[in-house]
Amino acid sequence: MRLRLLVPALALVAVASAQTPNANGAWIGTIQPPKIDTSKMTPEQKSRVQSGLAFAAKYKINLNLKADKTFALSTAATKAPDGTQVPGMSVSGKWSQKGTVVTMTVEKQNGKAITAKEKSQATQNLTISPDGKKLTMVPKVAGAPQMSIIYKRP
Repeated sequence: MRLRLLVPALALVAVASAQTPNANGAWIGTIQPPKIDTSKMTPEQKSRVQSGLAFAAKYKINLNLKADKTFALSTAATKAPDGTQVPGMSVSGKWSQKGTVVTMTVEKQNGKAITAKEKSQATQNLTISPDGKKLTMVPKVAGAPQMSIIYKRP
């Protein structure tokens, strides 16, 4: 009797796990800037905000979730709208996946171990879409406007 119940249960588990996409591989991310109310800003302030949001939307983030459960994230150096140089950066650490939630834990930034203070924001969760083509992250950044980063497979 128990065997007859066990076989269908195992089949359901196999089907459910087959439907959860694997996040492993290369991804390219873009920042989805927050909505900012500019109605009470001066024209100069509005211009700076709009310029900054446009810059953020063009910024590319490369993410590689490796099969050994480590990850590498990098951005290229670029120029900000005001002409200042924005340095590139690299971040690495470990990742895991449970269902549609991918958890990344940063261990190094620009080749150096992160500090104890940085560890409070070292873990980020992402959600993979049911078709496995998109990862969405809402970064935990204290005091910053709410934004998201959308990663897609190249």
